[in-house]
Amino acid sequence: MIEILPAAAEHTADVQQLFKQYLAELNEDICFQGYEVEFANPLGFYETHGGQVLLAFHQQEIVGCVAYKNREEGRAEMKRLYVPPPYRKLGAGKLLVQAVEKAAQAKGYTTMVLDTLERLAAAVKLYQQLGYGPTQAYYHNPLPGVLYFEKRI
Repeated sequence: MIEILPAAAEHTADVQQLFKQYLAELNEDICFQGYEVEFANPLGFYETHGGQVLLAFHQQEIVGCVAYKNREEGRAEMKRLYVPPPYRKLGAGKLLVQAVEKAAQAKGYTTMVLDTLERLAAAVKLYQQLGYGPTQAYYHNPLPGVLYFEKRI
């Protein structure tokens, strides 16, 4: 059974490790996002940007993460959805997306936006299954094959 909980201060190193694994697996230069500040203090970063970090737990072990932040009035942006390969068959990704939507909705957001890469087929499929549809670019991402999604929450 997967349990989704907000990350607490004692989870900071775990979140940083998951974010680093995410970046390594992505294998892209995302310096244009200013990720160094975000990764240095992820919980503080998302809190000061109108959001938070959520973690997935399975048998008291952290098996994934997701975050959201304010993009603009009423719109939250989902970031850093990541489940390490050994845990991908547990359904944590779907539960993390659903939980981040509920968390953002509870803070008054009405829309969730995100971007992903076309080559991340499993992520694209998950977002589509959960009701995300294509939308216009809401910021400049110079990487090739970027897809932008949006959903009313």
